[in-house]
Amino acid sequence: MTSRFHRHLLPLFALALAWGCTAPGTSDDAARGAVVRLDDVAGGQGMTMQVALRGTATDWATHGPTVDMGDGIVVEAVSVEGNTYAEATITIAADAALGRRDVVVEWGDQAYEIDDGFVVQSGVVFVDPGFGRLGETIDVTLTGVNTTFQDGYTQASFGEGVFVERVVVHDPALATATISVDPTAAPGARDVVVFNGGTAWTAFGAFQVDRSAITVTFEPVQGRQGQTLDFSLRGTNTEFVNEVTTVDLGPDIQIQYVNVIDEVNAFGRMKLSNAAELGFRDVVVQTDAETLTIHDGFEVLETPANVELVQVALELSVSRSIDNDTCAVEETVDSYVIFYQPLDTSCGPPPLFPIPFPYDANYDFDVSTDYVDCPSPRTFDAGDEVYLVSLDGLHTITLVRYQDSYSGFTAYVPEQALTLADYPFNTPFRLEVPGSSDPDQVPAFTCDDCINVETGEPLRDGVVFTTVPKDFTLIRPMPCHDLTHDPTTPLQAEWTVAETYDVAMLSLVLQTTDAAGDGRFLLVLPWDDGYWQWDPGHLGLVPEGSGYFALGDGRADVPEFYLPFGSGGKNQADTSLGWSGAITLRAE
Repeated sequence: MTSRFHRHLLPLFALALAWGCTAPGTSDDAARGAVVRLDDVAGGQGMTMQVALRGTATDWATHGPTVDMGDGIVVEAVSVEGNTYAEATITIAADAALGRRDVVVEWGDQAYEIDDGFVVQSGVVFVDPGFGRLGETIDVTLTGVNTTFQDGYTQASFGEGVFVERVVVHDPALATATISVDPTAAPGARDVVVFNGGTAWTAFGAFQVDRSAITVTFEPVQGRQGQTLDFSLRGTNTEFVNEVTTVDLGPDIQIQYVNVIDEVNAFGRMKLSNAAELGFRDVVVQTDAETLTIHDGFEVLETPANVELVQVALELSVSRSIDNDTCAVEETVDSYVIFYQPLDTSCGPPPLFPIPFPYDANYDFDVSTDYVDCPSPRTFDAGDEVYLVSLDGLHTITLVRYQDSYSGFTAYVPEQALTLADYPFNTPFRLEVPGSSDPDQVPAFTCDDCINVETGEPLRDGVVFTTVPKDFTLIRPMPCHDLTHDPTTPLQAEWTVAETYDVAMLSLVLQTTDAAGDGRFLLVLPWDDGYWQWDPGHLGLVPEGSGYFALGDGRADVPEFYLPFGSGGKNQADTSLGWSGAITLRAE
């Protein structure tokens, strides 16, 4: 039971606290209600910067504050702009100790200590814009001071619920982070951390997740490889525009169309490749500058492979590359056979061929620098070995099964290194396949039963290709020793006659790329007289820069054919012989 004496003491004790008497461990300033905080809590070694001070229950207009930030930080001046706001100009020594430190602010007879109130880093990062809405995908500029950003190495974190899609470094002090804010992210301020390995720079409270939301839902949430599906979009605060809004689920899912009903509703159709990568993937919806990302918004399920759709890719070729330093010719003879199910839908840029005739005509083409991450087609087993056998029976190339343990990709490659002796000129070859013991894989066959696409009849003698008519040698130019040619003068090429004429297709290629990555190549199909000249008018069509020169011959009369099983598409072998080396175009 509380005595009358104690009942009188309690309010007196409370008054004493209000007047400044303190309990153990409590600072005088906290007891009086004064609080100080810093708006800028990090700086880099060697920097001069301003730090904002904000006070509560302070009288800085009467008693100007002083600031102590510890060894290595000099407070140059303090500018007071009222009782509760001031700015301190500070210089951080280049060798100031890294890490957190206490900050002491004094005014009149009062003092306030901010524990771990400031952080010295090797540099600092500024973030712009400093906010994003729920569901929004935006580009954020990261500007550094005393930073060492490195493209492909620098990463960033914006805290839980904010996904960093990519970071592109422009220079050691400038980068762009593409981020997407999850619709369920917690609103509020969060630190932004940019790091290279063990070095990190933190911008404290530099990014604000806004409570306003801009979101979208995508249906369906699943689909199987090879399917064509209708989809719908339903947005919140979105601005869908017909013929402007796009949907992207990756290069292995083709968006056939998107129709917008209104600003928040749209529908469309998509075709999943039969080899689309399995698992979850993001759905990206774009309208002008508005980008929305649904993380793991769609799942691709597996569809069994279909041997009925198998096609075959096969090659026997000779390549001769000229070493830039020594001018030595490095000769390689390659061969492979791959049974695969073609991508449906196709992926990547369309093929350049067939090239229009006649001979002795110049063609020039853009060289795309855009990388398309196409899925690998499904491949099939056809037994332990397959064979390329010359029609005269004098040459047999044995190709053994190779299977990548990670991807499962199956190909047939030479059991030992091939030489020019394995490439007899002007010789027909057959394909012989023992077949797999698995009924779901490639059965045994020879191309005696393959069908010629042009005639509809079985391939004559089962021949799938005939090697090039004759060996030939590049005489000039000799693309080595950093060969540089002035494009204002003719470029002459000479070779020994390859006897191609109507059965093969000789080609000359000159490709260059400028410093910006833009490139073009010249292609000519010279009548096989052993000589060709590019005039300055032709050379002016490609940019000055480094590239390569190539002379090649491939059979033009290789038949297209269908395999004797299933309903797969056309097949055609590749057989060629080529020379190549480095060349630079640069005006003197």
